[in-house]
Amino acid sequence: MAVDKDLLVVMNTIDDTKNHMSEGQYIKTCDSIKRIHKKLSRPKVVLPGFGVSFPLKMFYMFSYAVSVVKIVEGIKKAVTR
Repeated sequence: MAVDKDLLVVMNTIDDTKNHMSEGQYIKTCDSIKRIHKKLSRPKVVLPGFGVSFPLKMFYMFSYAVSVVKIVEGIKKAVTR
């Protein structure tokens, strides 16, 4: 996966200014950037009312399954008429 352009700018800025911060702050900042990159690469959808978040891919798969079930139900109704 490619790195987001804006995230790349932040990473380069941190690397260019690392001599002006403590080693601990530099490591803490780099760890935060790593977590942000991970979140961007695996977006999640929060389902309202449930307070649960699912990976976006799982949400699409569920939506697809619901669509298939509706189509099958429509076919069953048409056949039984």
